[in-house]
Amino acid sequence: MRSLFGPVYSRRLGLSLGVNLFKENICSYDCVYCECGRTKVLTTKRDEYFELNDVLFEIKQYLSENCLKIDHITFSGRGEPTLYLYIEKLLEEIKRFPVASALLTNSSLLNDKEVRKSILGFDVIMPTISTVDQNQFNTIHRPAKGIRLFDILEGVKVFSKMYRGLFIPEIMIIKDVNDSEKSLAGLIEYIKELDYKGCHLNTIVRPAAYSDYKGINKEEINRIKNFLEKNDIRCIDADSAISKAKIGYSDERLINTLLVRPVHESDIKSIFKDPQIAIVGINKLLDNHSINKEKGFFKIS
Repeated sequence: MRSLFGPVYSRRLGLSLGVNLFKENICSYDCVYCECGRTKVLTTKRDEYFELNDVLFEIKQYLSENCLKIDHITFSGRGEPTLYLYIEKLLEEIKRFPVASALLTNSSLLNDKEVRKSILGFDVIMPTISTVDQNQFNTIHRPAKGIRLFDILEGVKVFSKMYRGLFIPEIMIIKDVNDSEKSLAGLIEYIKELDYKGCHLNTIVRPAAYSDYKGINKEEINRIKNFLEKNDIRCIDADSAISKAKIGYSDERLINTLLVRPVHESDIKSIFKDPQIAIVGINKLLDNHSINKEKGFFKIS
């Protein structure tokens, strides 16, 4: 398995080349909404989970040889990126190229001074902060032993004050868990203490790790957005990051992406230059059972 996947179209970051640092689902959380599936290794240990030299080679090769204009190179994938011990070294290599860098983090390690220092160079950081209630936190994130919500909230607050890039908290809304105004009241007061560009609202869209939990519809998202904005919380439209760049189709490119996240059939036109060529390739993969399709999403069989 390669560490790079995509580029894929991201509602938040435009055309995004993904960096996955794990060969299996390794994370500090086992989130009910995770599109990668359930966590196989639940841990807070930082380590070299994917060989550093292999990741460095892929990044340098892609950014040196590929002239495609991408909006961001984004650390995400099959686990919490800050668990990767050498994330700062990877970021230093990316800084040699004229491309913006982004980090999607669950925030669980931001109470660690070394972690905070190692990620200061990212252009965009999007930490998940969905609740300030311990019970809701446990329900949504199913954290590794020893993780305390209080520590995370303090770490996020400290980091937001020292970070100079775009700090955009992401609020994951789960139906009947943290979608009420009462549930959001404490979160509103907390966010006001942060230095942030704006918030993204998100909910379950792709198949989730735990099917008992559901997302909310667009009308409910707009209701919550209006409630937050009435309480002086800035919200950013997730669909504002639109890129005109598209990529050529290859089976390898699609499969590497599907190893990390499902792709909806509606995304094909947004991602690939020639959707008809992509559809022919996808149908062949479906016919030989290399991938399957479930509720409109292409997934690894």
